[in-house]
Amino acid sequence: MEFVVTHLTRMEYPNICIAGVDYRTLENVRIVLPFPQAFTHVMLAQKGGPFDLGARLEVGEPLPHPRPPEVEDHQITLRKVRKLGYLSKESFWQLVANKARENIASVFGPTLEKTHQTYSSAAGEGHTSLGFLRLKCSAWLWVREFEDRTKIVLMCREGECRLMLPVTDLRLHALAEGFPVDKAAVYRFNRMLESASSVVLSVGLTRVWSGRHWLQVNNLHVEPS
Repeated sequence: MEFVVTHLTRMEYPNICIAGVDYRTLENVRIVLPFPQAFTHVMLAQKGGPFDLGARLEVGEPLPHPRPPEVEDHQITLRKVRKLGYLSKESFWQLVANKARENIASVFGPTLEKTHQTYSSAAGEGHTSLGFLRLKCSAWLWVREFEDRTKIVLMCREGECRLMLPVTDLRLHALAEGFPVDKAAVYRFNRMLESASSVVLSVGLTRVWSGRHWLQVNNLHVEPS
């Protein structure tokens, strides 16, 4: 499978999550490793590995490993991954823009429910956990400070509702113990959001937490000028 990385997400340090598109069929795919192996930040391109947003990779013959709603999961063998290069900025934008939907319901279907200021679905419900959403309103990133942690949320509106969507874009974090928030990167992204003519979000549902799968923004993509 020729695979293009479109979702690159921080998880519990040092683990990361990698998803993208089968470049032949344009189907969404989340690549996973056989348990107990896991993708970590040392496998990123900036650390000498193959994985990066926009990277084109040959990943062998992935084995489908669906478990609703994570029907996109495909198990690969890490040693078979081969770098092919990168899509151009324009080609990458066309890929995510063409796959983007206009609203959250059209991405995840009726099982996703409004939950406080975000969305979630019951454990094991639904038939998709990855997608792309066209941002149709002004939005900005907010760094929330807690006593024991710092989180990033995307503030935006859907009709009369204000949403606070968790953001796990790896580019907004330092590749250090605990994946600390890179506030300078957050500032740069907010400046890009202010001036962007079009924005597409890579979105996904989490693994089960508190009995539900929660919506999160995996990455923010801005139309190249």
